Amino acid sequence: MSILGKVVLIVFVFMTFLGCEKDGGDALNDSSSFVEMEVPGKVYNNDPRATVEDVYGDSLVSKIESDADNGDAYAAMLLGMLYFSENSRYEISPDHEKGLSLLKKAWRLGVVDAGYPLFQVYSKWGGEENREVAIEYLESSAGMGYIKSQSALAEDYFGRGSWDFFPTNYGLAREWYERSASLGDVESGVALALIYHEGLGVQKNDDVAFSWISRVENMRYGNVSLGLSGLAKMHEEGFGTDVDLVQAYKYYDLRGTAGTPDKQRLSDQMSPEQIDQAVRLSGEWQREHGISMPNSQGYRYR
Repeated sequence: MSILGKVVLIVFVFMTFLGCEKDGGDALNDSSSFVEMEVPGKVYNNDPRATVEDVYGDSLVSKIESDADNGDAYAAMLLGMLYFSENSRYEISPDHEKGLSLLKKAWRLGVVDAGYPLFQVYSKWGGEENREVAIEYLESSAGMGYIKSQSALAEDYFGRGSWDFFPTNYGLAREWYERSASLGDVESGVALALIYHEGLGVQKNDDVAFSWISRVENMRYGNVSLGLSGLAKMHEEGFGTDVDLVQAYKYYDLRGTAGTPDKQRLSDQMSPEQIDQAVRLSGEWQREHGISMPNSQGYRYR
């Protein structure tokens, strides 16, 4: 199956909700208050890139429906999200009322993951459907350790969120980024490196910036390549660390064709032996991290 055919659990965009018909709108109007959990909350899957297929493989929607009917709260959340989708692969007709009911049921039964899609539904992507309820789901799920909610709060406070619910506050942005980065979120780690490198709401500190960007390559969730350019630049310029052109070349190489111009620039300052060392280190990095970069020089050494 192609990547485009997958439904991303956490970054699931409810764009169809913007055009929902009256029945979907009535569902919100009739149940526009925050629902409390009846049991202690649990995060079922904190990977922002997780998909329905990661849980159910090629099973039919009927399997998800059966599990939801038999009391599986996480299945209820997945099914609720599918009711907001128009992906024909799942052979399920959009039904926003059912979708909302299932999402709230999952939340009530302790599925912390359901807080983020509930936030999306009630926020209508920046609208005024029920701003207070939207924020309550977002903050509650973030407080219980859900990465996507934590990073969404951080982005909004940082001034680059999709909803602009909060005034820019670099201090709060940093706090939420630190929480999500500590759970392994790559994008949050990169953001923290930027905050400390630029001195946004804190005293500029390249030692701390380098510490965060260095941790990114071993973080569990997200695209590690997002931090490679920053790592290369800090090694090249000596921000928070000694100048190391071999390491800089290695990280530029790991960017594939995107790093070619930078490698060409560095090669004028390096010996053939240094370049060979950097290329071999690139291959070792790919092997150790289980990531292949076919367009890198180090690919042949992975």
